[in-house]
Amino acid sequence: MKTNKNYFLLLLSLIVLISIFLVGCLKISPDILVRTDTTSLEFIGESQKEIKLLITPINGFTGNVEISLNDSSLFNINNLSLNIQNERYVSVQLIKPDNTPPGSYNISLKIKTDSSVKYVPLIINVRDFEIKIVNPNNSPIEVYQNVQSDFPVIIESLNKFSDDLELKIEDEQGNPYFSFITLEPSTLTLNMERIETIFKVKVSDTLSPGQYNLVLSAKSKKYNLVRKYNFTLNVIGTESQEATPSFEVISDTNNFTIEQGGSQSVGMTITPANGFTGTVNFELQTIAGSTAPTGISISPSVIDVPDNQSVPFTLTIFVDSSVTPGTYNLR
Repeated sequence: MKTNKNYFLLLLSLIVLISIFLVGCLKISPDILVRTDTTSLEFIGESQKEIKLLITPINGFTGNVEISLNDSSLFNINNLSLNIQNERYVSVQLIKPDNTPPGSYNISLKIKTDSSVKYVPLIINVRDFEIKIVNPNNSPIEVYQNVQSDFPVIIESLNKFSDDLELKIEDEQGNPYFSFITLEPSTLTLNMERIETIFKVKVSDTLSPGQYNLVLSAKSKKYNLVRKYNFTLNVIGTESQEATPSFEVISDTNNFTIEQGGSQSVGMTITPANGFTGTVNFELQTIAGSTAPTGISISPSVIDVPDNQSVPFTLTIFVDSSVTPGTYNLR
């Protein structure tokens, strides 16, 4: 029994000595803790955003702290070198260059002391949109005075941009042309998607015939972000209009809900003007002017129009069972 007791005391003494040795070897290094007010940032039209850091010295740390980015190929900051004596807040300006494309990015703030390096991960979303008139040949767009014309327009959401847009036509100096040109619709909602639509444009007879360099402007209501598309408008006078045979097509509706393998009919009217007579050919297209998706068709495709007589008729849209369900913007 005495031997076992001595052995136990010896083992306990060794454990105590080893513990004292390990504690003596451990050296608690001065360091810092870094906290941030956000790890997710969104750029919509802005060129810079502020990030607030709270730097807390621990274990008696004092000294220099350097703040930079781990990757400065798409974003920049004004690199900081700070002398930290006590806990303090630091503001870092994250800068987005103009050539940074819309998208989602993962970068990190790099916080370095003489003895350690820490990283603060950031998720950056750059959102934007663009607008353009569908004009494959980039030629002047012809309109007649006092006649409503169609403008096929595409508005593209870039990286899930979403907002209500105000639309107007301006000259190159930014002056509105409200008194000369009406645009419908003048507002629409872009909801993280691509919009293909038809704008209705009507030029007043107070705007003299000729060519005008104009701008289709779209302004985001919430973010005050403006995107523009430059185009040339060729206004044709009333006299030329009267001498040119033409026609107008009116539809009872422009929204259709059709099941796969089904069809839907709509009443339409062709009204000739200025002595127009002959055949009118119908073709179903996308807003951009390409052929409609396979499996979506119309009938009839040709209508005869006698001189000075309106022609009412029924147009039927057929959807094959192979067509993928979804929304299609067509014309």
